[in-house]
This record gives sequence, C-alpha cells and structure tokens, in this order.
Amino acid sequence: MDIILGSSSAARKELLKQLKIPFKIVIPDINEEKKGKESPHEHVYRLAQEKAIAVEQKCKQHSFIITGDQILLCDDIIFGKPLTLEKSQKQLQYFSGKEAVFHSSLCLLNTKTNTFQTKVIATRIKFRSLSLEKIRRYAETELPLNCAGSFKAEGLGVALIKNIKSDDPYAIKGLPLLTLCSMLDREGFDVIMQ
Repeated sequence: MDIILGSSSAARKELLKQLKIPFKIVIPDINEEKKGKESPHEHVYRLAQEKAIAVEQKCKQHSFIITGDQILLCDDIIFGKPLTLEKSQKQLQYFSGKEAVFHSSLCLLNTKTNTFQTKVIATRIKFRSLSLEKIRRYAETELPLNCAGSFKAEGLGVALIKNIKSDDPYAIKGLPLLTLCSMLDREGFDVIMQ
C-alpha cells in the first residue's frame, strides 16, 4: 500500500524522509477553525482526522494516510500560525520567559480497513527570556510564519528555549516519528523491513 503524507509542511516532509520509505504528498484542504468549546487537544485531534478524510477522497487506491496538526498553548491562550512577521514577533514577545505546551496530533488512516489511529502528544517547552533584538533577528532569519506559535524547532528555534519535555521528541517538529512507527507497526508495516 502507498504511504501518503497529507501535509504541505516542508518540515513534516523532511521528517518522514528520515524513515527512508517512499511516500507521496497530497495536500488536504479543510477549514482549520476551532469549533465551539473544543479544547486544544480535541481541536488538533479532530483536524488530523479531517485532514486524513480529505486526503482519502483524493486517492484512488488503498493507502496509509499520515496527517497531523499542531497548536501552541500559553497561559490558556491558543497560538496558531502568525502568517506575518509582526504577529510572529508579538507571539514571541508574549512567550519570553514562559512555559508553553505544543499539542501535536498524528493520524494514520488505513484506507483498506478504514481504521484510524489518532494520538495527541503534548510537548512542554520553557522559553528563555528573549530580547526584542533576538526576537526580531530570529523572526527575520527563520520566517516562522506558518509555524504554530512562530516556533520552528527544526531550525534556530532551539536557541529560544531552556528545556523541552515530551514522550516523542519529534512531535515538536510537527511529525511524531516514534508514535508513527508504532502506529505503522500495529498495521503490519515494519519501517525497517521495507
């Protein structure tokens, strides 16, 4: 069966390449707005599943579809993608010296059996105290405009944090690979033996 990554994220693509398995990319097109009183956990869980369903509708053969979503929560406020440099810098000013939690969802859909495996991994990070100059330099260098909370863990973002706590260290980068390998294994797909 084909492996399909349902994402436009360059970071997720690079992470999946680490498993050295062939895959295709199909970009889901869904409304990512929060519904009602969804918790951050419920929000990213739902979006991962909706993305998988959207990708499935574009595919003609049985596949394993991998999708995910990510948001950052700080002081009970949800921070998504800033989309502009100004918003990025404001987000980072807000995080300076604070603890935040990334909620990273992962969904694996087996279209042959219509089986979903979905999980949300929480990653706690403690931001360093950040000067306005550091924030400006980081934002202009990394351009984290499509990253939840303006945080680009696969780049210079690591210099913004004091520590990180997670059950899956890849979750902060947008694709929890440890969790994905376990999900694929439960489907009878051994990554190493491919």
